[in-house]
Amino acid sequence: MYREEETQCVFVMSLLTSRALEWASAVWDADPQIKSSFSYFAGMIREVFEYPAGGKDISLQLMELRQGSDTAADYAIKFRTLAAQSGWNGASLWAVFWAGLNPELQTELACRIEATTLSQYVATAIRLDNLMCQHQAGTSRSATVRPRMRPDYPSFREEVPEPMQLGRSRLTEQVHQQRGRMRLCYNCGASGHLTLIDSGAAVNLINGALVEKLGIPTFPCVPSLKITAIDSQPIGEGYLKRQIELLEFRVGLFHQERLAFYITSSPANPVILGFPWLQRHDPQISCRSGELVRWSSACLERCLRDQVSRPCRTSCVAERFPTIPGHLPRAYAEFREVFSEERAARLPSHQPWDCAIDLLPNAFPPRGRVYPLSLPESKAMEEYIKTALAVGHIRPSMSPAAAEFFFVGKKDGGLCPCIDFRGLNAITIPYPYPLPLVPAALEQLRGARIFTKLDLRSAYNLVRIRKGDEWKTMFHTTHGHYEYRVMPFGLTNAPAVF
Repeated sequence: MYREEETQCVFVMSLLTSRALEWASAVWDADPQIKSSFSYFAGMIREVFEYPAGGKDISLQLMELRQGSDTAADYAIKFRTLAAQSGWNGASLWAVFWAGLNPELQTELACRIEATTLSQYVATAIRLDNLMCQHQAGTSRSATVRPRMRPDYPSFREEVPEPMQLGRSRLTEQVHQQRGRMRLCYNCGASGHLTLIDSGAAVNLINGALVEKLGIPTFPCVPSLKITAIDSQPIGEGYLKRQIELLEFRVGLFHQERLAFYITSSPANPVILGFPWLQRHDPQISCRSGELVRWSSACLERCLRDQVSRPCRTSCVAERFPTIPGHLPRAYAEFREVFSEERAARLPSHQPWDCAIDLLPNAFPPRGRVYPLSLPESKAMEEYIKTALAVGHIRPSMSPAAAEFFFVGKKDGGLCPCIDFRGLNAITIPYPYPLPLVPAALEQLRGARIFTKLDLRSAYNLVRIRKGDEWKTMFHTTHGHYEYRVMPFGLTNAPAVF
């Protein structure tokens, strides 16, 4: 339409408003090239005004994109919109798409290799997500016993295990045996299992398959109890006919009691605590996280006092109290939990003080090279990775970022694994933390003659990486790519968190 460059520039100038018009008016006479070259004028406009939404570039928006409460189809639309603008290759987009999916969907996709392209992979994820939603809708009825109905309070459940735990994949024999010795979950590598708290259930329930597997003694329930859903329809056979002996049941470290359970068929939730349990303990439950956060004062007084004077009979539902190590002085016997090597090796739960890795604006973690290792170093690396995988401290990763993995020698001739996080630390926002003053520390020790030193076992590994930041800690080796779920050495903010 416009043959002359200046005419095109004048037309665009007439369409500008607000800040764009103010800027163009200021440079119109100051820069003659703006009038003579339309491409130069358009490039200047993009340079000044084309910035990413929310101050984040496309790459950062892609890395932070999560499915959350969206369906896989909605998540795929957001992902494809950003992917089209990113310029990333197919392998990187494949990894980022998988990382943003919900944990349950990641687990289902992990064992499926039929997809050969990103489009097929996205379509498979959407299809599986739809099937999972249909299955959940068909099994979401809450169990209720007896005709007497109570309001339909929401059921609470702890968090589902995080991504890449691969609950349905096959473990190696060595990892399987190691998790068994340390009493960790064979599926997720964490300690303990989830218990459903159901305010609509009039009794405590336990899955019959679990009772049979553990060999827990049972006896008839006389008379049988009628069991119905909230729509008054019978569940299963419609009656609870057997129950188990009183079972020692522990929640957390110290809250222990003896509970009666009625046997039902509940594979999805092997243990269900009902409304009588809630009435007895009156706990405070966070609706946001779905976790039990505090016991009532009466419960603390009654349950903690009872469990000190009563012997404990254990099963897989209740955690076994660790024996006192032979070298532990009797003066510390009441604190034997904190000296347990098994408990120190378990995967801790997420807490408000998790180690966060906040990056500078528009920054992205670098990808380092893979170091060649000698034969002894390769064997040491394999042992380190197997042990860390077994306890859940690391997990396989598909993150596009990666740090280098290598070894340094110890004074005793051993090998110490090291991860080079210098590139990540350079773009991480540092957090200040107080350092003790030497004169003040010496003043507190003045006049003392006996000193006791207690070293924390696996201290840094007792702190989790903030959920969603694990991909930033990815390191790669000749045998695979892994990311940390607990705080490793070398992060710039590790001292501040610790």
